[in-house]
Amino acid sequence: GVAEQTFLQVRLKGRDEKHVARVLFVSHDAGATWEGFNAGLPEAVMVTDLAISPMDRSLRVGTHGNGMWKRSIDRVIVANEPGSTPTDFALESIIPNPVRTNANVAFRLGRFAHVRVAVYDLRGREVAVLVDRSLAAGRHVAQFRTDGLASGSYVFRLEVDGKVQTQRVTVVR
Repeated sequence: GVAEQTFLQVRLKGRDEKHVARVLFVSHDAGATWEGFNAGLPEAVMVTDLAISPMDRSLRVGTHGNGMWKRSIDRVIVANEPGSTPTDFALESIIPNPVRTNANVAFRLGRFAHVRVAVYDLRGREVAVLVDRSLAAGRHVAQFRTDGLASGSYVFRLEVDGKVQTQRVTVVR
């Protein structure tokens, strides 16, 4: 059931983009309580990138001046807002990330629902719509092509019945 899964949340703290600290939290009770997930990271480290590797089920963290950090995780659903709770859908993975030309966007539905998967640049402009239709329960994979997109970061947004999950992807040339 949902309560057996692990949920990760990233909270951003700081006055502006130059003073942002990223703190990781994990929940083992479906989001009712959260605990720090920073074991092994140097104190006050600046995190520059986060990635979930579905290949070996690990969280990979890039830091500024302190190298890379890797920690094993169980099945992960990404939650983007403090206090968010698990839902009956999940944006599971974007592979590969970073992406050059094509990526597979995997998501799961717990029931039949209308689904919209869209891609936005960091200015909030919609640059692609991958899915906008009703789908049956189960795992689905949408194709993402980077034709016409500049190198940089983009946000994938999965919306199901007014609820949203997002993941970030990097396009490289």
